[in-house]
Amino acid sequence: MTTARTLGATMVILAAAATSAAANPYPLARIDRPRTLPAGAMQLGVGFTAGDQLEPIGSRFDLAYAPIDRLELRVSYAPQLSDAMDLKRPVVVSIRHFTIKRAPHFWLATQLDLPINTTGDTMTSVVAGLPAKVKLAPRVAVFFGDRLAKIDWSSSTRVTFTVPIDAGVQVADHLMLQLGTTLVTAPVGGMEPVPATTTIADVTPVIASAFVSPEPTLDIGFQFGFTDVQRAASTTMLGVSAAWRGGL
Repeated sequence: MTTARTLGATMVILAAAATSAAANPYPLARIDRPRTLPAGAMQLGVGFTAGDQLEPIGSRFDLAYAPIDRLELRVSYAPQLSDAMDLKRPVVVSIRHFTIKRAPHFWLATQLDLPINTTGDTMTSVVAGLPAKVKLAPRVAVFFGDRLAKIDWSSSTRVTFTVPIDAGVQVADHLMLQLGTTLVTAPVGGMEPVPATTTIADVTPVIASAFVSPEPTLDIGFQFGFTDVQRAASTTMLGVSAAWRGGL
C-alpha cells in the first residue's frame, strides 16, 4: 500500500512538472521572449552585413549559454571579411542578468560586455547596458537601453553614451518586423578634442529588420537600412542573420 501511494504521489509530481513545462515553453513569438535564455539552453548565432557595394563585409559569430535561470553568458567575435580583411578584432565576453520582470508590460536586464583584444593590450574598454522591453499592446513593443555606455581607457578615460531604440510589431507568431535608430551619441571626457555630441538630427540611422521564426529553436533575420538616411545614397546597409537554440 505504501509503495502504491509513493508511486501515485511521484506520478502526480511528474505530471504537474510536465504540465508546468508545457504551459511555459520558450515562446515562438519574439515579442513574448524573456530577456535571457532559460536555464540549460544555448544559442549559436551568425550574421553578415555589407554596404551597397558589398564592401566591407562585416560578420558576427556568437555563442550564448544560460547556466541558471535569468543569467546568460555570451562570447562574440566580429571580424571584417573583405579584400582588406581585419581578423584582429576583439573577442567580446558578455554577461546578462534578467533583472526585472513586470509582465505583461515591462522587462529589463543588466548587461556587461568585456572586449578582450587578441593583440596589444588585453582589455581597454567595457560596455554596459540595461536592455529593456516595454509592450504597448499584445503585439507592439519598444526596445531600448542596449549598450548605453562605453568606457574606454586605451589612452585616457572617455565615456560614450548612446541611446538606441527599436519599435517592433509581431505581425504573426512566425514574423516580427522592427524599425530602429539611435537618438543620441554623447562622448564625455578623454583627451582633447572631445568628439561632438551627435543627435538624430545630425546623423539619422534607420535600420528595418524582419525576423522569421519557423520554430522557437530557429530565427532567420534580414536587415535593410542606412547608417545615415540623410546621406542615403552612400550609407546603404544590408544584412542577414540566423540563430539556433538548443536545450529548450
